[in-house]
Amino acid sequence: MFDIVGDDISQLSDADLRKLVARLCIADLICKGLPASAVTAGGHQDAPDGGLDVRVEFTSDAPSPDFIPRSSTGFQVKVPDMPPAAIRKEMRPKGALRPVIQELADEAGAYIIVSSSGSTADKALRDRRKAMKDAIADMASSENLHVDFYDRERLAHWVNLHPGIVSWVRKKIGKPLKGWQPYGNWSAPTEPEDSEYLTDLHCRLRDSRFPREGSLTIEVGIQRIREVLSQPSAAVRLIGLSGLGKTRLVQALFDERIGKEALNPARVIYTDMSDGPTPSPQDVIRELIQTRNRAIVIVDNCLPETHRSLAKACRNPAGMVSILTIEYDVGEDIPENTEVFRLEPASDEVIEKLIAHREPHISQVNRRRITQFSSGNARVALVLARTVKHGDTVSNLSDRELFTRLFHQGRTEDAQLLLVAEICSLVYSFDSETISGENAELPLLAELADMSADSLYRRAAELKARDLLQQRGQWRAILPHALANKLARQALEYIRPERVTSLLLEKAPARLIKSFSRRLGYLHDSEIAKKIVDDWLRPEGILADINKLSPLGMDMLRNVAPVSPEATLSVLERGLNSGNSAIVNDLHYTHRYNVALLAKSLAYGEELFDRSAFLLALLANAEPENRKHNSTRDIFSGLFQIYLSGTHARATQRIAFIYTLLSGNNQHFSECGLLALDIMLKTGRFSSSTTFEFGARPRNFGWQPATREEVQNWYSSALNYIGVLLKNDSPFSDRLCLMLASNFRGLWTRADICEVLEEVVEKIAARQPWIEGWISVRTTIRFDAEAMNDPLLERLRALEERLNPPDLPHQVRAYALSRQWDALDLADSEGNDSDNPSVQYKRTEEKTKNLGRAVAQDEGVLSTLLPELLSHEDSGRLWWFGFGLAEGTNDPVKLWKTLRESLSTVAENRRNVQTLRGFLSQAGKASPACTARLLDEAVSDPVLGPWLPILQSSVEIDERGVDRLLTSINIGLSPIWRFGQLALGRMTDPIPLDKLSSLLTIIL
Repeated sequence: MFDIVGDDISQLSDADLRKLVARLCIADLICKGLPASAVTAGGHQDAPDGGLDVRVEFTSDAPSPDFIPRSSTGFQVKVPDMPPAAIRKEMRPKGALRPVIQELADEAGAYIIVSSSGSTADKALRDRRKAMKDAIADMASSENLHVDFYDRERLAHWVNLHPGIVSWVRKKIGKPLKGWQPYGNWSAPTEPEDSEYLTDLHCRLRDSRFPREGSLTIEVGIQRIREVLSQPSAAVRLIGLSGLGKTRLVQALFDERIGKEALNPARVIYTDMSDGPTPSPQDVIRELIQTRNRAIVIVDNCLPETHRSLAKACRNPAGMVSILTIEYDVGEDIPENTEVFRLEPASDEVIEKLIAHREPHISQVNRRRITQFSSGNARVALVLARTVKHGDTVSNLSDRELFTRLFHQGRTEDAQLLLVAEICSLVYSFDSETISGENAELPLLAELADMSADSLYRRAAELKARDLLQQRGQWRAILPHALANKLARQALEYIRPERVTSLLLEKAPARLIKSFSRRLGYLHDSEIAKKIVDDWLRPEGILADINKLSPLGMDMLRNVAPVSPEATLSVLERGLNSGNSAIVNDLHYTHRYNVALLAKSLAYGEELFDRSAFLLALLANAEPENRKHNSTRDIFSGLFQIYLSGTHARATQRIAFIYTLLSGNNQHFSECGLLALDIMLKTGRFSSSTTFEFGARPRNFGWQPATREEVQNWYSSALNYIGVLLKNDSPFSDRLCLMLASNFRGLWTRADICEVLEEVVEKIAARQPWIEGWISVRTTIRFDAEAMNDPLLERLRALEERLNPPDLPHQVRAYALSRQWDALDLADSEGNDSDNPSVQYKRTEEKTKNLGRAVAQDEGVLSTLLPELLSHEDSGRLWWFGFGLAEGTNDPVKLWKTLRESLSTVAENRRNVQTLRGFLSQAGKASPACTARLLDEAVSDPVLGPWLPILQSSVEIDERGVDRLLTSINIGLSPIWRFGQLALGRMTDPIPLDKLSSLLTIIL
C-alpha cells in the first residue's frame, strides 16, 4: 500500500513531476536537519532558456542527503524519455553548453536529469551517464561536476522513502488510499496549504505530563509535541472540545514558519476515522513497521480504544512509526488523562484574526460581537460569520438572536429542525442507523419529538449540512457542546420531565441512558435538570444505594454528580458509612476506585471538603499501604498537596481535618492523618493521576499559593501544628520526628520558613536526641551548601551541631542502624577526599568499627543496644559494627554467647544476624580455631542453627565448613532457601569440586 513503482511516476503531469522532485529534495534536507529554504523550484518544463527546474544549495560542510549528492545540485526534470541524443541536445542546445551547468561545475556541484518516462537497464543507464559526461568534456573544471540520470524506477525508490510523498503521488495519479491524505490543509480543504496559522501569547494548551505548569502558549505546546513525535514509537493524544482547532494545530506541527525544528511533512499521513479509511490505521502502521519507513501517522476523531491499540502497535521495537490521535468528543468515554495534550478555547484575539482572514468583509465591530458570543470556539465563530452579508450588522443583537442566526444560517426558519436539534441535544450522542430492536435509539428520540424516525433522520442530515451535527460512523452528536448544552436546556423547558425520563430512562437501551445522564451532567445551571437529578439521588431514587448500583448506574451517578454535588455526597455517605459496605471493605470491588475519584471531585469546594475527605479516609483505611494499582490512599493524600490538590480548602481547614483524624482512638484514621500531614510537608515532585474536570462546572487544579507569603503560611501552619503535637507529648511524636526528617531538606531549601523549622527542631532536640534529623541536616549541607548564602549555612551548621548524637548509644544508632545510603552523610569530610565516595564509605565503615570496639568494652551499653542491633530491618552497617565488637573484646567466646542469648529473646521473624556475621568475620581472622568451635556448636543450636548457612558464609568455607553445611542439611534446622547465600561473592571457590558437587546435589 505504501509502494510506488515506476509506472506510477510515469502518470504524473509536467507540473506535478517538478513538484515531486522539489518535495523529495525538501524532505531529504529536513531529514538531515537542513533548511527547506535551500530548495528553489520554478520555470516551465520545456523553457528554452535552460533554467533548472529544481535547485538545491546549502552549506558545503553539511552532510549531503543520498539523492542530493552535492551541496549545490541542479535537477532538470523531463516527462519524455531522454536517450543519449536528447541528453546532448538538452545540455548543449545548438551546440552551446548551458551556462547553468558551468555554474554548477564552478561550485563543485551536481547536475541531474530526471525522466519520468525512461526506465533504463544497466547498459542504457551507463550510456546516458556517458552522454552527460561527453557533453561537458570540453568544459572548464568538468572533473568537478557530478552528473547522474534518474529514471522513473530510481525516482520511485526515492519516493518510497517518504510515506507522506507516497500518499501525495497516489492522490495525484488518482489511486489514493481511501480516507488517507498527505500533508495538506486537513481542517479546511478549500483553504491554501500554506495558510497562516494564527497564534497569540495567550496560554491554551496543557501538557498532562507536567500539570503544575498550567497552560502553555501554543508555540511552546507545539514544540513539546514536536519533541515527542520526533522519536520513533512515540504516541501523542490531542484532546479538546469540538471546534477549538485541534486539527489545525496538528497541521502547524509541520509548518517551519512556527517555532523551531518543524516535523518533516514528507513523513506524515493523515486520516479522519469518520471517513472510514481503507486500509485501517492498524493495517497502515503494520505495513510501515514491516517496511521500516519512518512515518508519523495522524488519526483524527479517534476513539480511546483505537488509540490504545495504535499506540501499542507503534511500540514495536522493529518499527519507526509515531502516532498522534485527535479526540473527537462524541464518544461516551471520558478521555484518558495520561500523557495527553489538551487544547483549550482560543483567545478573542485569535478568533477575531480568524474571522478577518476567512470573512474579510466583516467589520471589526461585528467581529468583536461574534467573538464574544463564540466563547473561544472557532467553529461557532466561523459558522456565524458566514451568515453575515455585506452591509449586515450583528453588533447590537442579543445572545438569543445570535443563536437563532447561527442555527438558521440565513435559511427559512424551520421550527421542526430546531425541535430535532433540541431533542438530539438531550443525549451526548446517538445511534442514527439502528432503527429496530432493543438497541434502537433513533425511534425513541423521534417519539420524544412527536415525529417519525425517517423525519428525524432527514432533519439530522440537514443539521449536519449546516455544520451543527457531526458524525463518526453510526454515531451522531450536536456539536459544539456549548451549543448542545444550550439546546438541551431549551428542550427541558417545554417537555415534561416525566416524559423525558419515561422515554430516555425507562424505555431506552443502556447506552442511550448513559448518554442522557452525561448530557444532564453539563446542565448544572438548569433547574429542571437539577430536579431530575435530585429525584434520582433521593433515598428512594434509582441511584440512591451505591452498594447496589450496576456498572450503568455507577456511570450515571458519576455523570450527573456535577448537577447536584451535595445530594451526590449524601448518596456516598449513606452507602459508605453503613459499616458493611462492600465498596469500602472489598479491595477488588468494581466501583471502588471510581467512587474515590468522585469523592475527590466533591471535595473541590470548602463547604464539602471535610465530608468528602472523610469518605476518602474510610476507603484508604481499608487499603494496605503498599497497594499501587488504583490506590485510594493516593487519591486521599493528593487532597493535602500544596499544588494539584483539586480542592480549594485552605491550609487551616486541612489541618483541622487532620486534627480530627489524629484525635480519635481509631488507629487507621490516625494513619490517614499522619499520611496527610506528611504530604502537607512535601515541597517538590507534585503530580496527580486524577482528572480535574467536573461536568461543565469551571474547575482548576485547586488552591495553590500565588505569593511567597502564601507558601510560607502553608508550611508554617503544618510545622506549627507538629510543634503543638510534640509539646503535648503526642503518641505520634516518634512518627512525626521521622516525618520531619524525611522532609527537612526540601523545607529548608524551598519553603523559606527556616526560622519556624529551627523552632520545631529545638523542641525535638529538647525532647530526645534526633538521629534522623541530624543525618537529614548533614544531607542538606552536602547537597545544598554551595547554593546557600553564608548566614543561612551557618544556621544550618549550628543545627547540625545541636543535633550531634551526644553519647555512645546514640552514636551507634546513627552509624550502625541508619540506612546504607546515609554513609556519605555520616562521613566526616577531611581534606581533598571529601568528594570521593569510596573514601567516604571507608571512613564511615571505620567509624562504625570504632564504635563496635568501644561498645565491646561497655557491657551496659551493649546490653541496651543488642535488642535493636539484632532486630533492625535494615542491615545498614551492622556487619562493620560486629567486626568492631570482635576487635574490641578480650573474651570473644563470652561475647559470642552474649550475642546468642540476646538473639534468642528476639521474635524469630524479626531476627537479624548481620552483627554476628561481622563478629565471625573478624574473629575468624584473629582466632580461626576458636571461630571454628563456635560454628561447630552453632550447627545444632536451636537459636543459631537456623542461620548456619549465613553464619558459615561469614568466613572462608574450608572442608570442615562443608561438613558443617552437610550436617546442617541433615539436621534440618535451617530452611533450604538460606543455602542460597552460598551462591554470592564466589564463596564456594575454596571448596574442592567433589565436595561442592556433593553439597549442591543435596541442596538442589
